[in-house]
Amino acid sequence: MLLGFIVNNIEGITEKIKEGVNKIKETLRVSKIRFEPGSDRVDLAGHETLDDIAKILLNCGDIRLEIGGHTDSQGREQMNLNLSQSRANSVLFDLLRRRVLTKNIIAKGYGESQPIASNDTEQGREINRRIEFTPFDKSMGTTVSVSYTHLRAHETVLDLVCRLLLE
Repeated sequence: MLLGFIVNNIEGITEKIKEGVNKIKETLRVSKIRFEPGSDRVDLAGHETLDDIAKILLNCGDIRLEIGGHTDSQGREQMNLNLSQSRANSVLFDLLRRRVLTKNIIAKGYGESQPIASNDTEQGREINRRIEFTPFDKSMGTTVSVSYTHLRAHETVLDLVCRLLLE
């Protein structure tokens, strides 16, 4: 019976994480994080979007996320890669300043390597300049099976649940 309780709680936590990620994606669909041109400084509207994302993350608990920075293809490739990394780092730092637990959040710059629109138009380039939040928790979308053999010496059931969610 305890095992069923654990599995149900893990699935509930996983659902909470999925819900949080979906809320972040919806927030970014409505209002993306924008930066000052050629800079890693988030603009005023972007700070409001980060406020909304921070509130979502504070309700998700400890979640493994990648903050992916992307640019358009204007400029040199290495410059765009560096800029995208700086922007992803800036978002991570801004979330930390908003008291979001960031120990399991990583920042990665992709530069111009993953366009989602054509770089031939200003509209396409604007779409390609983006920040994405992607979960990388192994338990996302999968059912976690738990047995007492997973327990380590002196580990509580709660410790086990947390460890499995973070592996």
